[in-house]
Amino acid sequence: MKILCWNCQGLGQASTFQGLKGIVFKFNLDVIFLCETHLNKLLCERLRNSLNMVGCLFVETNPSYSGLAFLWNNTISGDLLS
Repeated sequence: MKILCWNCQGLGQASTFQGLKGIVFKFNLDVIFLCETHLNKLLCERLRNSLNMVGCLFVETNPSYSGLAFLWNNTISGDLLS
């Protein structure tokens, strides 16, 4: 299993997104955890589709925190406990 955990500090920038996409496809990642994404739900869903991931757990940005995204592909199975 290949996992990436990244404090990406905003995926709204094209260069950050392209860098992430390059890493995901180069290393054929199974799980991606991103913090400080600064994404809304629609953009997170677009990110999931662009990275060919089957699932996404998303915490939207608000004034107290900057957003989280947990994405996985179809090789992963498990139970979300909390």
